[in-house]
Amino acid sequence: MSSSALHFCPVPNRINTKCQVLGDGHLKIDGIEQGITETAAGNLAARERYYRVTPHDGRTGYILTADLMAHGAEIDPEMAVAECKRRGDPRVGMTATQVEATCWGKPGHINSTHTPDGISDQYVYGDGRCVDLRDGIVTSIRGTDTLR
Repeated sequence: MSSSALHFCPVPNRINTKCQVLGDGHLKIDGIEQGITETAAGNLAARERYYRVTPHDGRTGYILTADLMAHGAEIDPEMAVAECKRRGDPRVGMTATQVEATCWGKPGHINSTHTPDGISDQYVYGDGRCVDLRDGIVTSIRGTDTLR
């Protein structure tokens, strides 16, 4: 990968947003959204495409398409989004293994509760998405929508 900076933003917007610079590392690309950024003049907003990405630490945010291309992405982002769409999102009734095979992948953290009635797991992703499982089966899903 090249040495250009990847600006990782919590929302698809680089104006008045606290974006961070990401170092090198694996990124999972799972969506595309429209957002805004500054023009070359630095004073006007322009509509741009952002990729929704998850770095190795489990956070989810957005990277401007031009930044990702300038950084020398090792995969075709359009193909990554198409693959994510093909794999789909978690659904009620899936097993834990099936959830991890979806576009959401492995959770950043798992909260487990063991009771005499069984095991409850909560798969927590870095962007507020959660999957609740009871004895290994999905019972509910909370999350954000993207253009996938």
